[in-house]
Amino acid sequence: MDALIEAAYSVDKVRQLSLAELKRLRATAKSPSGSPRTPLLAKQERGAAIPLSYGQERLWFLDQLGLVGPAYNLPSALRLRGVVDVEALERSLSELVRRHEILRTRYESAAGTPLQLIDPAEPISLRRRDLSLVPGDEQEEELRRLFAREANAPFSLGEGPMLRAVLVRLGAEHHVLLLTTHHIAFDGWSVGVLRRELGALYDAYSNGKPASLPEPALQYADYSIWQRNVLQGPALQTGLQYWKERLAGAPPQLELPTDRPRPAVESFRGAQLKFQLPSALVTSLRALGRSTSSTPFMVLLAAYQVLLSRWSGQDDVVIGSPVAGRTSRKLDELVGLFVNTLVLRTDLSGDPTFLELLGRVKEITLGAYAHQDVPFEALVNELRTERHLARQPVFQVMLALQNYPKEDLRLGALADRGLRRRGRQLISTFRCICTNRATASPVRSSTRPTCSRHEPSSGSQIISDCFWRESRRIHISVFDGCRCSATRTGDCSLNGMPLNRSIPRAQRCMSSLNDRCSVRRTRSRSSSNGNS
Repeated sequence: MDALIEAAYSVDKVRQLSLAELKRLRATAKSPSGSPRTPLLAKQERGAAIPLSYGQERLWFLDQLGLVGPAYNLPSALRLRGVVDVEALERSLSELVRRHEILRTRYESAAGTPLQLIDPAEPISLRRRDLSLVPGDEQEEELRRLFAREANAPFSLGEGPMLRAVLVRLGAEHHVLLLTTHHIAFDGWSVGVLRRELGALYDAYSNGKPASLPEPALQYADYSIWQRNVLQGPALQTGLQYWKERLAGAPPQLELPTDRPRPAVESFRGAQLKFQLPSALVTSLRALGRSTSSTPFMVLLAAYQVLLSRWSGQDDVVIGSPVAGRTSRKLDELVGLFVNTLVLRTDLSGDPTFLELLGRVKEITLGAYAHQDVPFEALVNELRTERHLARQPVFQVMLALQNYPKEDLRLGALADRGLRRRGRQLISTFRCICTNRATASPVRSSTRPTCSRHEPSSGSQIISDCFWRESRRIHISVFDGCRCSATRTGDCSLNGMPLNRSIPRAQRCMSSLNDRCSVRRTRSRSSSNGNS
């Protein structure tokens, strides 16, 4: 597989696509002359003013509004067992910030235009908290309170660095490392980069050796300057034209029935429920993908849109999906915000079979990947959609298949185990995240022939202001039923798909959901009649 196609599918696998489809994608990703669509990414000449990338500019703008709070904080807590060399850890964090300019970049406005200002590298001060004298049960609660405070403490984008670190001592050989970054300097892929480098640096310093990591060939500023130079004029307009045609006449929002009225101003309060996909279901989903030359993401997307269509009563369903955005291998080892969001609009009208719908979804997804260079932020500006403080523009539901490399943090002989945080910040009404991680668990299915196996799991993140916990569980159960039905009755029309018969619990939940939706719609009609 050539690098061009790999780049276009940075979040999905292409092994299930047919040769004809791969040729079509390769042709779409080339300019008419056959040369690459965009100039190759390389080190850039830097002037006094370094622009923000499109993704950074959106986060900066939202931060200026003062409404998002810590919604774009990315916190993690790593429980370390063993003796920690604090000096080596502090040196490692300092070297990490030196290597990646984006972690010591701050943001200021000049004549209304935000700019990146890169500060000189300085040693990181690792803050320390000692909870070793706090009794056992109270210690864990105090740790979680501390984690929550760190996770929810806002960053000042006008001050660096964009990385905070706290080492919490619970015992002589028991510590927790709290790391918090801001999304303007970090994304999901960056987690693996940070953990690999932090582990390698700590291993060297704790053994009295110099750091041996090669210097990054590029910095994030090179990418942001390159992106701004490339995505302007005809190159940007051509991509925008594709998306404008795809989204012409799209509904402004997905009318999901809620338990409570949506607040006038979005609070970003969210909740998360995690669940494991049964191995048999995963095997069936992958088999369906292979038989239809579809990727696992396409099958999941089709099933999810069936659920949303049923729930909302709409045949025109628009959702968002993130892509890694690292369309050059030169970006793989960089920390920074490269992720882009694709808008996936599907027409479910005409009561197609699930297999027919999957064909539509495949066509839409291929087109979206071929035009993934267009920043979502530029698209929103071009569409001139009406903005509301109560909801996100263009789409309010996301589906993500996360299969970027997951790295465990290894600090010498120390082992880490993540600490879950209570409470979430969420930027869309619903976000369904499916993960496909390499583990030692002997699950009998894999997306590629390696010695490890993959244990897929999912998580549903839902705005707390609008939905009760019962509704969150209904969402999960019915989605399970939808996926099961898709694998068993692919040639059945969508209206005939038994979404609530595959799993007994899903059947009860779907009946409850239908009753509640009916009541809400009746109330809505009554309210409308009363106001007319």
